[in-house]
Amino acid sequence: MTIRVEAIYDNGVLRPVEPIPVDDQARVTLTLEAPALIGPERASPRRARRSIEEIQARWQDVPGSFADLILEERGES
Repeated sequence: MTIRVEAIYDNGVLRPVEPIPVDDQARVTLTLEAPALIGPERASPRRARRSIEEIQARWQDVPGSFADLILEERGES
């Protein structure tokens, strides 16, 4: 039997938007269609560069280095 089900991915779990006609604990096979998969294999170099530049711009007014902040938080400074 093949049915098409819309679901929401929530914290590691696929949750159907509407009830589906499948018994609890039934094993099913899924084929996913996602609008855009997020991850390094889908990130464009242009998008990655823009993200790095945004992060750098936000951190430019923070005194010291990011590494110094991490060491301080760990109590290793």
